[in-house]
Amino acid sequence: MSGKQIVSHTILYYLSTVINQAVPFLILPVMAVYLSPEDFGYINTFSAIVLIAASIFGGFYNVINKFFFKESDEYKTKLLGTLYLLLFLMVSILFLVSIGYVRFQSNPVLPGLYIMLIPLAVFGQVSLELQKTVLRISKKVWAFTLLTFSDVVLNVSISLVLIIAFTWHWHGRVVAMMASAVFLGGLVLIQNLRQKKVSIKYRKELIQESLKLALPLIPAGFCVMLIRRSGVLFVDSYYGKSEAGLLGVAMNLATVILFLAVPVINVWIPYVHEKLSNPKEQGAISALGQLFNGLLFSGLVVTILFSLCSKLILKLMTTEAYHGAAAYIPWLAFGFFFWVIAAWLTPLLVHYGRQLVIALANIIGAITSVLLTLLLIQKMGPMAAVYAFLIANFITVLLMGLMARRHVAWSLIPDLGFMYRSMKHAFRRTGQV
Repeated sequence: MSGKQIVSHTILYYLSTVINQAVPFLILPVMAVYLSPEDFGYINTFSAIVLIAASIFGGFYNVINKFFFKESDEYKTKLLGTLYLLLFLMVSILFLVSIGYVRFQSNPVLPGLYIMLIPLAVFGQVSLELQKTVLRISKKVWAFTLLTFSDVVLNVSISLVLIIAFTWHWHGRVVAMMASAVFLGGLVLIQNLRQKKVSIKYRKELIQESLKLALPLIPAGFCVMLIRRSGVLFVDSYYGKSEAGLLGVAMNLATVILFLAVPVINVWIPYVHEKLSNPKEQGAISALGQLFNGLLFSGLVVTILFSLCSKLILKLMTTEAYHGAAAYIPWLAFGFFFWVIAAWLTPLLVHYGRQLVIALANIIGAITSVLLTLLLIQKMGPMAAVYAFLIANFITVLLMGLMARRHVAWSLIPDLGFMYRSMKHAFRRTGQV
């Protein structure tokens, strides 16, 4: 991939990702008028459960990335079909679990019907992400952008109609999220079957090969989303839907760090795999290391600037009922910054077969997040979940970075003292310390 292609692809990914990742951010001013903090609590609880459940399939995307540049088109067609077969099986298990939860839980976190529809939403979302992974790794940037844009238009359109025109409140947003994922995910599968790009058939060897790579990454993907979303569920359980809604709004705003970084990640992943898959590529490690450090510094600067402006952004985009979320945003922003660093490290570790390292780092991070939240939430309130989110992401990226330095001669771990002083300055300026 030439330098010109990298720039053009990054710009297109920014276009699609800013639209996609910024959906909660962009429609926040409208929803803040028509929805209460309690409504946001329901929305974020539903979203948290779907994302945590869908994270089980995170290893599937790395299976595609791992073999794309090494295998034939026929192999990739069979591989994608195998991944869909595994998806059907695992979603069926999720459906049985959801029925059992509704059957035996007297006070579910959501109405029973929505709980039982979650596996369907997970299927649609994972199917869509499988297609996006194929388009991204094959560098079909325009097709990726079109699919992403279609998802956003459908999602936002249904949301606004159901919330504003039909006054469905939180139900409207949840139905929109579910309907857009199921429709597009199903459409993608049907189109691939018609074009014979997917061959769904039981293939023992491919199943074993896929699971060998994906299974160690299942706990990693699950733990990533557990770190990211479990705080909302804890706050919901201890302090109710309104406080969970405020935390959810703060998280939506803090995801600015994500939608600025995800386009870079989309270009970075295939770039790393392509460079390292070519044995003739000289100096690939050194070049990747320099690029990584440049991204690291840029991300830190952006996160600090956003943290300093976060309170003003919140006031401009919401009503007074949501201003209590200001205390959470800087901490969440730095938590997402560490998440981004982990995402940049992941393709390197996957290429060198270090999936277990990724899994272990994320498991330790998730355990840290849950334990800290449980220990501190009654004393510190919702801030306990926010602190736990930041610390868990930091521990995860520290462990992954140390392993990357052990196997590759990169200066991957930044000056932690400098990062600490930068974060402390940002929080002091926003009145948090």
